[in-house]
Amino acid sequence: MIVLVGLLVTSLINTEPMLVRTNKELESLNKKIAEVKQSASERERLGDYLRSDSYLERQARLKLNYKNPDESVVYVYSKDARVIEMARTGGSVSKILESKLMLSLKSWWGYLIK
Repeated sequence: MIVLVGLLVTSLINTEPMLVRTNKELESLNKKIAEVKQSASERERLGDYLRSDSYLERQARLKLNYKNPDESVVYVYSKDARVIEMARTGGSVSKILESKLMLSLKSWWGYLIK
């Protein structure tokens, strides 16, 4: 009986590292599965957006200069790309005007110094 118990304990001790390693591999695989599922859902959402009418309309406006008949088009020309970037990212009107004012003052200062 003691020999049998000794064999069972030895067997359990020998299988423990393999069990721990297998559990770690299982956790790793579960994480990879979750990442792949998330990536697939992101791709699905992107695909839905690329097939949507709003995306097509935006691309037509950007690349083909499309506008609706009841819309007016305003072109803003600036020497400073920061002003354009502020307008694209939704900067406030006062900040854009302030930036344009500073650009104008710098230009005039450059003319006066020459």
